[in-house]
Amino acid sequence: MVERHKEEFGLNRCLRALGVSKGTWHYHQVQKRENARRREAEEARLRERVVEVIEDHPAYGYRRILPELQARWSEAVNHKRLRRLLGTWDLSLRRRVSVPKPSGIREVLRHGQGQLNLVKGWEPAPLEMLSTDFTELRYAGGREKAYLMVMLDPASEWAPGWAVGESANRELALRCWEKTRQRLGAVGRGAPAHRSETAATAGLVVHSDQDTVYTSYDWLRALIVESGVVVSFSENGAKENPWEVFSKVVDRVT
Repeated sequence: MVERHKEEFGLNRCLRALGVSKGTWHYHQVQKRENARRREAEEARLRERVVEVIEDHPAYGYRRILPELQARWSEAVNHKRLRRLLGTWDLSLRRRVSVPKPSGIREVLRHGQGQLNLVKGWEPAPLEMLSTDFTELRYAGGREKAYLMVMLDPASEWAPGWAVGESANRELALRCWEKTRQRLGAVGRGAPAHRSETAATAGLVVHSDQDTVYTSYDWLRALIVESGVVVSFSENGAKENPWEVFSKVVDRVT
């Protein structure tokens, strides 16, 4: 009511009529501006994530973007809000394209179904296999979140590499892998002298789920082509990850 009538009757007269102090009025104005800034920051972060999903899946509409946001970042968004924001951001038109053909990697995975999981039933020795996944970390009283990626050796419960970032994306994954590769070389995995850059990781098995990050060209190039790694994929989501010791290791890292 003050907002509606203050120009006509003046701020002081409106406040007196409603029995509201000037201090209370200004406090609420500050809170309103802070809430607006917070909403803008949240929507900017959400837009960045939506754009990343769209770049990976140009044919996705809001119905398929919603579960992707939940799977990658545990981002729960009301479908009406997402539809409104897609229009506001002028992104909805990008949905109106023909469904692209699956990537070459997805085609390989489709043809390899039933043979992708190389670690099921295997008890590897230390430094023979690493398993990885993203974990959400809540902080600031649960209001903020980050993402942790750990490369775990289940046989020894050692985490040779880990990285934290704002998004569970390829940049975070490659940063984690670079740390892992360096640490494996430092502990002497591979030929002891005059070894090549790939010797520390050659023949190593890296197991993950089929998240878009782990099936991207950049990630697989870094592992297979540049590091001589053998990749293994869960065929039943995270249920097939060898995570018996993962929660303990994550607690230790955090």
